[in-house]
Amino acid sequence: MNRSRLAPLAAALSLPILAGGCASVQEIARGAQLLPTVEMARAGIDRVSFDSLDLRFDLAIDNPNAVGVVLSGLDWQLDFNDKRFAGGTDRTTTKIAARGRSTLPIPATVHFSDLYDTITSLGGAAELPYRFHGSLGFEVPILGRVAVPISHSATIPALHAPSVDVAALEIRRFSLTGADLELRLDVDNPNAFGLILDALRFDLALAGARVASGNAGQSTPIAGGDQGTLHIPVALDFMSTGRALYTALRGGSIDCKIGGTLGLGTTLPEIESLSLPFSLAGAVPIKR
Repeated sequence: MNRSRLAPLAAALSLPILAGGCASVQEIARGAQLLPTVEMARAGIDRVSFDSLDLRFDLAIDNPNAVGVVLSGLDWQLDFNDKRFAGGTDRTTTKIAARGRSTLPIPATVHFSDLYDTITSLGGAAELPYRFHGSLGFEVPILGRVAVPISHSATIPALHAPSVDVAALEIRRFSLTGADLELRLDVDNPNAFGLILDALRFDLALAGARVASGNAGQSTPIAGGDQGTLHIPVALDFMSTGRALYTALRGGSIDCKIGGTLGLGTTLPEIESLSLPFSLAGAVPIKR
């Protein structure tokens, strides 16, 4: 190793010792801004659903020295409401070049079912506070191994899955050969933020007969804590569906089975879209 490159570091550490100072070598190096520094470059959501959340924390590492250092270890922890929910240890070594900068990404997955008690204890708050903290170990010339702490606090949205229910089946036109129907789905938004119902993929069966499937593109905004309705048009040909469905539609209710996926936008800048699978079955009132 080039001794001249170590001279500034050695000189900075020797002066306080010669002067009779009692500070530790690492404290002296930290005061002289010779230790690597670590800061949170980015903390954000990579993927989100109503079941789980994938977060990523990018740690920016700066080495101010004229010699390279080695990142030799990492210990981290993710807390919600002061309770540990994720964490890890990594002993992989990484060289940080002289006066160099490196970014270390740390992924973390949080399942909302694990956060149930935390969400409840916060009284259904719109946001969940978290704290990412840990320590990075570096091998630094002369100093040996030093530990640099990192801590970052922020919030994530508290997500609650909307509920979907079949409100009614309305007959718009009815004849001996066919019928035009409209199925109405009510969607309740329990979240503090708004949702936009912008896509629907579905399969529909009435009285045991599969009568419709496909994609219904709609744009229906639902404010936080409010309800929205999706309208699904259905055209029937009794020659294809059979006489049993004709008879069933003449009654006051009908057995309905519908399943699919709702595509949802949000009013949150950090969450562009969500998807919600659903499956419903039961007797539905017929309106005329």
